[in-house]
Amino acid sequence: MMSRQTITNFVHQQRRGATQSFRSISTTTTRTNSATIATHPIPSLLVSKRYPTHIIFGANTDVGKTVVSTSLVKTNVRKHQPVHYIKPLQCGGSDEGFLSKHIPADEKWQGHTLFNWDTPASPHLASRMENKPMSDETVLDSLHSKLVDVSSNSIHNIGGSGGNIWIETAGGVLSPSSASPDNTRPRHANDGGEGSWGWSTQADLYKPLHLPAILVGDGRLGGISATLSALESLILRGYDVHGVVLIDEREGEHGSNLPALKEYASRCMALRSGSGRALLRSEDSIVSLPPLPDMPMPLDEWFESTEVVEQSARFDDFLRGAWEDHVDILEGLREKGKKDLWWPFTQHQG
Repeated sequence: MMSRQTITNFVHQQRRGATQSFRSISTTTTRTNSATIATHPIPSLLVSKRYPTHIIFGANTDVGKTVVSTSLVKTNVRKHQPVHYIKPLQCGGSDEGFLSKHIPADEKWQGHTLFNWDTPASPHLASRMENKPMSDETVLDSLHSKLVDVSSNSIHNIGGSGGNIWIETAGGVLSPSSASPDNTRPRHANDGGEGSWGWSTQADLYKPLHLPAILVGDGRLGGISATLSALESLILRGYDVHGVVLIDEREGEHGSNLPALKEYASRCMALRSGSGRALLRSEDSIVSLPPLPDMPMPLDEWFESTEVVEQSARFDDFLRGAWEDHVDILEGLREKGKKDLWWPFTQHQG
């Protein structure tokens, strides 16, 4: 079993191996030399119980977001459910290619990489080094368009009556997103110089979409603090965190971080969403997956192991239920607003 270099070296190696074959067959990756600036606000998304949608954040870089994403997509494929995997920002290699390497070609799933850079670095550095700026507005506009396309048109081409959508972020919750000279709002970090390329964190970038989140925690020694810090960073920004999943480090070192995370979530002082609902109270909302095998062993047997298959299926079932509750609450607020608020110039309507 691996320890601290587990996911880092293993996944990067397999990404590199998958990149060449993936580039020859992918038709969804967008490579952009300059940003087309979106000057209009990002419109609200039409949510539906038919399309459970979650943003996958990480407590840090290399905690296993892509491995977890692959396991969730494989779970949906096993259930014969249409599923879309979206990677908005990709730096070096191909996470979509990693999924393609471990999931047989199937009409039930599709991958979409929106923007990528060749440099294996943080998006704010890669975009500057390659002189390929990408503003927050451009990224959000592209992601919004992809979500609308997936839910209204393309999903019908891969099986029919709705499906799951997983959006994998880059790095950790507060890792930088892509930089651009058009990122000039007070929330953007920059060097203060004229014409500097500003950037926002991953959590701030996707906040306007108002989508629920999944946090991939850190299963390593010291990972409890990193996971809880990331979790509270999301909650402070108003995210509804539907679940936490982590990949355990090898057995016999420090034990699983899972019990401590569950104990923290079960405190009397509950973690709450922006709407005031208690989060992570269900037994199935915080789960762990077994340690990854030693390199250079492939991950195929790990993905097909009974523990991974059962835990992933249970977690997916829970997330679908959490999404349906999420939609019920939103629809309830709409009806409550119609009933309890006074809307000018509507008093004569039937």
